[in-house]
Amino acid sequence: EVVLGDPHSKDTGDAMALPPGATEASAYVDGIGFHWYMAMEDHLITHPGHMVREVHDLYPSNYLLATEACEGYLPGSFKGPLLGSWARGITYAYDILQDTANWAAGWVDWNLVLDLRGGPNWDGNFVDAPVLFDAEAGDAFYKQPMFYAMGHFSKFVPPGSVGLDLGNAGRVELPAAAFLRPDGRVVVVALNHRRRTKHYIIRVQDGRHINMRIPPHTIQTLIYQPGPGACDDSAAGAAS
Repeated sequence: EVVLGDPHSKDTGDAMALPPGATEASAYVDGIGFHWYMAMEDHLITHPGHMVREVHDLYPSNYLLATEACEGYLPGSFKGPLLGSWARGITYAYDILQDTANWAAGWVDWNLVLDLRGGPNWDGNFVDAPVLFDAEAGDAFYKQPMFYAMGHFSKFVPPGSVGLDLGNAGRVELPAAAFLRPDGRVVVVALNHRRRTKHYIIRVQDGRHINMRIPPHTIQTLIYQPGPGACDDSAAGAAS
């Protein structure tokens, strides 16, 4: 398959769009790729997810794919690996939630495994990774919080799942995304990146209400079986 675009940042929606005059060429393009770098999700203030959605509206037949992301790329004291950083795990979850809530069909980490220095890298561009390998200790490795943040999606949202239209999708207060799995169950992933416990209610289309409590700085995954026909009209159409 052909993925076009792959700009360094999604801060500028125009950079994600297909080139002008590419109408005929677009017939040979399967997807449009983008990175997360230099976007505001690093600061958990806002997220350019609306730009991702705008590109989907322009090219609804092409899937959108977040093709590269990593933590520890910023210069200074934030550069490189940071063992046990749950803050970085939170930014991973936040970005995945916002991307998938705005029609991204997938999310790809740049480096699944790196050494404790954040390499190897021919250009000295040492960054963080979900798994860090201690080469000097032989077979020792460390699963970072980013690894477990990704697990909320990779473990519970299997291939073939479809994104659902969630009422609060894209909101900063309680970022969340919902998916209909091939087995008919619904997965809701929510993130509380605030300092206070939050309470929220999931209103299922079959009439049920699910009352939830999520502590501060927490990623939470809920799986439930909807009633017959409850999700027929709520599919957003983004396959995961």
